[in-house]
Amino acid sequence: MKGTVHYEVRDGVALLTVDNPPVNPLSEGVRNGLYEGLTKAEADSSVVGVVLTGNGRAFIAGADISEFAHFTEDEGATLAREGQEILFNFMLLQQLTVRL
Repeated sequence: MKGTVHYEVRDGVALLTVDNPPVNPLSEGVRNGLYEGLTKAEADSSVVGVVLTGNGRAFIAGADISEFAHFTEDEGATLAREGQEILFNFMLLQQLTVRL
């Protein structure tokens, strides 16, 4: 699985850094990492804010279209739902959220 999201907490702020060079597309690894990072941040009562950023020259380029070639229609629909769920989870976070 390519791409990852680094998670760390500094002074009550969870920092989620997308690391999928060169432009940080939302690969399966990144989607999983975002979901896991959000889950950790939400469960940690010491976290008062969440910052989402990208490593390198881009924040997030969008979907990782290199994954599309092998998807069936149902798998594509699942991918779309997963992406929407991640965005929805960001919106529902009780902590302040900043995307850089």
